[in-house]
Amino acid sequence: MTLTLTSHHSKVGLKLDRDAVVDLHPSREGLTRGGITLRVREGRLWITQTGDPNDHVVGVGESFHTDAPGLLVVQALEPSVVNAA
Repeated sequence: MTLTLTSHHSKVGLKLDRDAVVDLHPSREGLTRGGITLRVREGRLWITQTGDPNDHVVGVGESFHTDAPGLLVVQALEPSVVNAA
């Protein structure tokens, strides 16, 4: 699944099966207005981003924020619910 977040006001809720992969493409407008935040409501995610040498594992109640350009690849390590804004 591929999503493009087109503005800072875009909010997306996703329910992901285990091993589901989502490509997130932050828009330039969204990045200049505060970036993109992923909040995990249920489950656990693995997140990697073009240009970031680190991978991130984010669990329930945690969030990942970026204001850097580049494709975000998100994989559910277990059934997960995540909000992207």
